[in-house]
Amino acid sequence: MSGYRSVSGMPCVACKWGRQGAPNRTHCINCGITEYSNNDTDYACTPCPDGMDTEGKNQQAECIDCPGGTYRNSSVVNCTICPAGYFSLGKQGTCTECPGGYYSTLAGATTCTACLAGQFKSSLTGCTDCTNGRFAPVVGYDTQGACDLCPVGKKSTLITASTSCDDCPAGFISNDQRTSCSSSCNGPTYSVASSSVCQTCFGGFHQINNQACSACGTGQFYSTTLNSCQSCPLGKYSNSLAASSCIDCSPGTITNQTNQLQCIACEAGRYSVGGTSCQPCPFGTFSSTAGAGVCASCDAGYGSVQGQTVCSRCIARQSGPQPTTMCDFCSDGFFSQEGTACAACPLGFDSTTGKACVACVDGTSSNSSAACAPCTSNSIAAPGVVGMPGCIPCLGGALSIPINTGTVCTLCAAGQTASGPVCSSCDPGFISVNPGQSACVPCGVGERSVGNIACTQCLEGEYRSGGATCSQCPFGSFSTYQGSSSCFKCDSGSISNSSSTTLCFECPAGQFPNPNQDACLPCPLGRYSAVSSYECSECPPGTSTLSPGSASCTACPAGKRSSQWNAGCVDCAPGRYANGTGHWECALCEPGFASNNGTNATGIPVSGSDVFFSSGTLAGSVGRGDGVSCAACPAGRVSSPMRDGCSDCPAGTYNNLTAQIYCQSCPPGTFSTGGAGTCTWCAPGKFSLGGVSVCSNCPDGQGTDFGKQSSGACELLFV
Repeated sequence: MSGYRSVSGMPCVACKWGRQGAPNRTHCINCGITEYSNNDTDYACTPCPDGMDTEGKNQQAECIDCPGGTYRNSSVVNCTICPAGYFSLGKQGTCTECPGGYYSTLAGATTCTACLAGQFKSSLTGCTDCTNGRFAPVVGYDTQGACDLCPVGKKSTLITASTSCDDCPAGFISNDQRTSCSSSCNGPTYSVASSSVCQTCFGGFHQINNQACSACGTGQFYSTTLNSCQSCPLGKYSNSLAASSCIDCSPGTITNQTNQLQCIACEAGRYSVGGTSCQPCPFGTFSSTAGAGVCASCDAGYGSVQGQTVCSRCIARQSGPQPTTMCDFCSDGFFSQEGTACAACPLGFDSTTGKACVACVDGTSSNSSAACAPCTSNSIAAPGVVGMPGCIPCLGGALSIPINTGTVCTLCAAGQTASGPVCSSCDPGFISVNPGQSACVPCGVGERSVGNIACTQCLEGEYRSGGATCSQCPFGSFSTYQGSSSCFKCDSGSISNSSSTTLCFECPAGQFPNPNQDACLPCPLGRYSAVSSYECSECPPGTSTLSPGSASCTACPAGKRSSQWNAGCVDCAPGRYANGTGHWECALCEPGFASNNGTNATGIPVSGSDVFFSSGTLAGSVGRGDGVSCAACPAGRVSSPMRDGCSDCPAGTYNNLTAQIYCQSCPPGTFSTGGAGTCTWCAPGKFSLGGVSVCSNCPDGQGTDFGKQSSGACELLFV
């Protein structure tokens, strides 16, 4: 068993203290450093607990406590000195870090030293003085790495090691760093001692040296724009402390200085509106008491000059109140007694410069308080009647004689009526049958006036529906009766080309009326008309007219067709033909035939109308080829795709028939040079394989016999 040994089969013996049995149990071995055994029953050495060691020795029966300032645990062998900034009281497995506000500068410390007041622990081994704006109030103050910031409203101005903060005085607050107190209370704000923020003065109060608020005095108000108490301006006042605004003076009162606590009343005879000055009452007004906001107007017949407290009576023939003088004379046509308003003279009476009213003379009158004036046109004042109230108008168709001042009315003659101050003749188309008619009357429709006294009917070819006189019927219309109110439009297909006409004329065949129906126009080419037609008809396809103004259409001759809108006949185009009359289109020539309408037709007649073409696009052809019929292309030539000519067969080809559209390739042993009707045999010693324009020479030693070229090949020659 562990802790015992046995030798040569002998009984086991316990190992001494400080030793233990070897692994094979044959002998005892010493306990190692930091191990011990102190009991015969211990089977093995025991490790020293934390905070104890064997002082570097083995074979120990016990462990010794580590002294103060040292520590030991399983990670170290012997008791180890604590580093600076740490301490131990002895028998400790670890060293303890100095607490906040404490430090140790030496290794192996058993206690820590407290930081002084005004300092903070800046490291494990030392303290640092508090900076400006911070403080540490007591020894060993745990500031957690820095001194405390002074509270708001306080400051610390010591450069280092502050143990307390000072209050900011009234009117000041501390800055964010608490290093100083700044005078930041501005405008309507203030602060008391140790304040953290500036307070705002109430409305009507202003700050004093940033430390307190004081009410604005009477006659003042607090200006938020200028942040100070200001004097009330002219026209305003303030009768209480701490006013936030001034009060406007009421109408009739003013302040003639600033900084006033009340307004003063304007004296009698004066008034005020804006509150800054008293103004004299204007002409025609007054104020009898002090403090008037407006002046009262004088009664009718009374007046005043400026600044009066009462109004004065106007004399007779004068009126008041007046805007620029005390009293003034009544206007013409008005009169007044003393102290009364001007009154209008009765109708038919007048006054001048305020004198008494007198009657208007003959031929004159007054109306609506106006002065006497001559009667207007066509009115009279009765003779011998003085003061007649107004003029009497003459009846319609009568004038006053003399003009405008007359006393009798005279009738206008027949054919006239009164027009202003004279008798005027009736306008054309109007009449007055009797003298003294109040108005001219119009003639009826279809009538005209004669001498302004009678109406008569319009003549044939004339009309009247209004206007002054009868009018002639315009071109394209007519009237057959007297007294017509309108003209009739000519029938379609007829015209009238003179004014005042009583009938219309038919357009002849081949013509039609223009839109105004005052002329007949010829039908254009391709159109025709019968007598009295209102328009021209288009010719049928294949026909046309020979000239403008035709009454009928003619069939297009052979070799021609009708043009667009049938406005004439045109030649068939090359390659086409029309072999009869009345064609509206030309037919394409048959394959192998062609037509060029006689172009380059230097032909020689052969029979009937056929010719032989010796040159041109139809050279060698026989036929007309002139658009009436097509000519057959000769042997050796074929018709073009458009049938407008014949073209030669290419070299190496031939055509031995007429009226063909294709050429054939020359067979072997032959050739052609173009436009050939047949192919030519190659000469002896030459050969061709077919479809060539020339034959080739046989190679040396080979040749061909004439008449044996059908194979096209050369053969060896035998000597």
